[in-house]
Amino acid sequence: MLKLVPSFTFIILIFPVFYFVGKDMDAKQKLEDTNPHACRISGYTIYTYNTFPETFITLFRASMGGYDYEEFSCANYQALTKTLFVLYMFVMPIMMINILIAMMGNTYTTVIAQAEKAWRQQYAQIVMVLERSVGKERLAASQLEYSIRLDQVSWRRRITVSWGR
Repeated sequence: MLKLVPSFTFIILIFPVFYFVGKDMDAKQKLEDTNPHACRISGYTIYTYNTFPETFITLFRASMGGYDYEEFSCANYQALTKTLFVLYMFVMPIMMINILIAMMGNTYTTVIAQAEKAWRQQYAQIVMVLERSVGKERLAASQLEYSIRLDQVSWRRRITVSWGR
C-alpha cells in the first residue's frame, strides 16, 4: 500500500494548485473590454475554480474529457495554467491505472491466500473422513506403516503428510 502514497499525494496536491492558479478567472471576466487584462469569454460566467469543491469537480470533469480549454486564457498565469493542465491530463490517467493495478494485485494476493487455506482445510476434512471410515485395527496398522520413528530409544513416531500437487 505504501507504493500508492505518491499517487495519492499528487492527486490531493493538484487541487489546491489549480484552485490558486484559476480562482480569479471570473473577476477577470467582469473587467471592461478596454482593460488589457479582461477575459474575452462571454455567454457564461466562469466559476470552475472559485472554491475547492468546484475545483475538484472541474478537474474530475476534465479527466473525463469535459473541459473548456479557452477558459485558461482568463487565468492570471496562462502559460503556467496550461502547462499544469497538460501535465495533469497526461499524468492523471497513468496514475489511476497504476492505482487500479495495485489494488487488483492486492486483491488477487488476498484471494489466493484464502484459497490456499480453504484447500488445506478441505484436504484435512477428507483425511478425517477417510480415517473415520477405516476400522481401528486397520488405521493403527496404516499409521504404523507410514509413520517415521523419531528416535531409536522410544516408540514415538511421526506421520508426515505430503502436500505435493
